[in-house]
Amino acid sequence: VGLAAVEVAVRNPATGQWLHADGQWGGFAWVNATLAAPGSTASSWSFSLEALPSASYGFMARATDTSGNRGTTQPWRGFSIG
Repeated sequence: VGLAAVEVAVRNPATGQWLHADGQWGGFAWVNATLAAPGSTASSWSFSLEALPSASYGFMARATDTSGNRGTTQPWRGFSIG
């Protein structure tokens, strides 16, 4: 079984809004990350945060394998820009 997808959810705690794939903010949303080696048993992934204003944010990520099994634990991590 290989890795099919990684999704990321980014939140601005000050506004309570979540980043959407189109760069807009709103209700909760998972956004696809880019896998370096889709379908493999291990892969790095990346997610671009273009032009976010200076602020504190938080994110969580989840993975889905090629059998459709989705990770259930999404640890929350904070980060700041600026």
